[in-house]
Amino acid sequence: MAERIGSRRGSADAGKVGVVFLTQDITDVSTIKRVREFLDNGLPVLVLGFERARYNSGYRPPWPHVLLGRTVDGKYAHRLQALAGALRVIFRNRARLTDATVLYARNIDQLLLALVMKWFISRKAELVYEVLDIQPMFVAHGLRSLALRLVERLCLTQVKLLVLSSPGFHRHYYAPTQKFRGPWLLVENKLPRPGLPERPSPLPASPAPASTGTRPVMPPDRPWVIGYFGLIRGSRRWT
Repeated sequence: MAERIGSRRGSADAGKVGVVFLTQDITDVSTIKRVREFLDNGLPVLVLGFERARYNSGYRPPWPHVLLGRTVDGKYAHRLQALAGALRVIFRNRARLTDATVLYARNIDQLLLALVMKWFISRKAELVYEVLDIQPMFVAHGLRSLALRLVERLCLTQVKLLVLSSPGFHRHYYAPTQKFRGPWLLVENKLPRPGLPERPSPLPASPAPASTGTRPVMPPDRPWVIGYFGLIRGSRRWT
């Protein structure tokens, strides 16, 4: 990823901001993961993002960031008001954004903010649009869904790279519906291999008692428990 979106890395290493990452929630685990990937690849990052009242709402990242306001899941009218407030914050911080080389926007809200930044502040920056999930509103029928698709399609004309978490998003939506013909990159929403613990060795059928008094992490006779962890918006998603 660093090679694709950091082609102008030399200027970023010269003391400029590099990647400006616009996100819907600075405390979100996927946001933290993505920023760490940028930093691990030597890309200076400034995070511009909102916060939401979630389990880790008190978290404040250690990297440079600017809080744009607060938003609420599913409250689209409230999010429009939040975007207006975010523009004021962005223009107050425009001196830090002028030399950005990449504007990396996650979801349509942030893409709109990134476009305004590109037009008026970060004129030389390239625009990257990341989509982790396609919300039902974008594929539904009705005038509101049609308007959302139209806005996204117009924004996509300015996008230099589309980052998707599933190839099906491109195959079934962005190629046939949004007519996107630009380059796209698959970044699946998985744990990075270096961050995974080593796979434990299988236990013998009748292990000898340990002299240290320690117990195995997963006893062989213990049943597996599978849990569902994530955002459940309704009964349809659960079933």
